[in-house]
Amino acid sequence: MAPRYVFSLPDIKTYSEQLYECADRCQFNLTSKHVTKKENDRDVHEYYFIINDTSYTQYKGVSTSKLKDAKNEAAGLIIGSAIL
Repeated sequence: MAPRYVFSLPDIKTYSEQLYECADRCQFNLTSKHVTKKENDRDVHEYYFIINDTSYTQYKGVSTSKLKDAKNEAAGLIIGSAIL
């Protein structure tokens, strides 16, 4: 059995970095999908994770500034949901 991964606040590592480390250590398949749309002349980034071929669109991160922000929000939602 893989060792348990302990998540921490994103002071040192972002939530997305921690989620990818957890996937490596706990040996589950982690992929992601993102979409960028134009709304009111602004880019809106939507990002969600796919774990073992299950899409978790209910934990979608959204950002109007950077794709990286949407990714970290989605990772934080996955971590906070305790589904792992």
